[in-house]
Amino acid sequence: AVFHKPLIERVITVSGEGINEPKNLIAPIGTKFSDLIAYCGGEKEDAAELVAGGPMMGFAVSDADTPMVKGSGGLLSLPLMIDDFTAPCVLCGKCVQHCPMGLQPNKMFRNIKYGNYQTAMDLGLMDCKECGCCAYTCPSHLPLVQGFKLGKKMGRKKK
Repeated sequence: AVFHKPLIERVITVSGEGINEPKNLIAPIGTKFSDLIAYCGGEKEDAAELVAGGPMMGFAVSDADTPMVKGSGGLLSLPLMIDDFTAPCVLCGKCVQHCPMGLQPNKMFRNIKYGNYQTAMDLGLMDCKECGCCAYTCPSHLPLVQGFKLGKKMGRKKK
């Protein structure tokens, strides 16, 4: 505690294309994300996903009634991604070059796309830290991290 005061509130940025009035707020720890969104004028109609944290290391929030914690620095509301924005994988290998874990994101993603979850697991899917380096460098704009999250979830179910 700084100045002998406990941490009871923090600054949080509520932004993204899905927020009507993006703002930086000082909110008590434990405030529901839905209350923060309401204070910012609510979400736009095309808002499809909430991400707690930043665009690279953030994680999807499935329930807007999730409370913010002392580590919550941002909340992004994103519109539904349009499939036309992505192109087929061109096997350029940029994702492989930039993966800090030394994985083959292109091969893992292809296997997940076709439902071969066990093969993706064998390629090291569970070692993926979901840092987003592969997706950031992908010239085809493939949703690699989202695919890896799905693959991990489905791979666990199959066991």
